Amino acid sequence: MDKNRIHPKNKNSHKFQAKDLYLLLAFSLSYFALAKLGLSFSEYTKNASPIWPAAGFAVGILFVYGLKFWPGILLGAVLTNYTSGNPWSGVTLITLGNILSNVLCVYVLKNIVKNNPQFVK
Repeated sequence: MDKNRIHPKNKNSHKFQAKDLYLLLAFSLSYFALAKLGLSFSEYTKNASPIWPAAGFAVGILFVYGLKFWPGILLGAVLTNYTSGNPWSGVTLITLGNILSNVLCVYVLKNIVKNNPQFVK
């Protein structure tokens, strides 16, 4: 695995390169597939599910590969919400909530939890 993706302190880890486009597309499609899987567990509504594997996937990707891949998660969330039959206002708000929660979780993991000795062990 490329060290630039694992170590965010590296100067070049935040730059988006052309070869990263394939990863971004793969992450988008994976998020979409996992979100549709999660929505398949929904009984009463097409927009909410008690199981959401796409969130764990997104946090893992953003944590390991870096926050520069958030547009891939955003694209996957837009595709999921649009194909679920939501109006564009709903797509926008739900997608915004999805991406902000994932980015905030990664921020907390990288900046707050890593400095706590209870979690470092």
